[in-house]
Amino acid sequence: MITTPENDATSWRDLADQLTSGQLALLEHDDDNDNDPLLHRALLSSARIHARDNLAAALYADVPKPAGALKVHRWCGDDRGESRGFSGSTRVVETPQHDGDRIEVNVDGVQYPDGSVKRDIFIDRTHSDNPLTTEQALKLAAALIAAVDEVEQIGKDEAVTR
Repeated sequence: MITTPENDATSWRDLADQLTSGQLALLEHDDDNDNDPLLHRALLSSARIHARDNLAAALYADVPKPAGALKVHRWCGDDRGESRGFSGSTRVVETPQHDGDRIEVNVDGVQYPDGSVKRDIFIDRTHSDNPLTTEQALKLAAALIAAVDEVEQIGKDEAVTR
């Protein structure tokens, strides 16, 4: 059975042939076999998402993970097309005067089925009310410059391999 918005699946079990054993086990675990229509709709929705993810994973299995990616997320689709997010490097600036507070500079991005990638640099600070010392500001600046250098170098390396 093909999973499309107009398909006639009425139960998650109608999609069982498109699911992995782990996905089946999760749905089985959550299916209490009572007649709760909300639960059954939720399970059917979950099965459709799993089936869609499995199809996308098969369709794009030959797309290598992005250079520098430490964690690659599942393929997702919307009206703009398919893509998958990924997490790359993290640089940490400790701010010990604030008891465990830290600033993270992350290189994350999005990959498309043709292998192209868009990378972004994010700054995450757990307690943004605390000012930085000049030493911490310099470390943050160095972390940002290193992240920019990384993104630019990966972009150059990817351009050479295309």
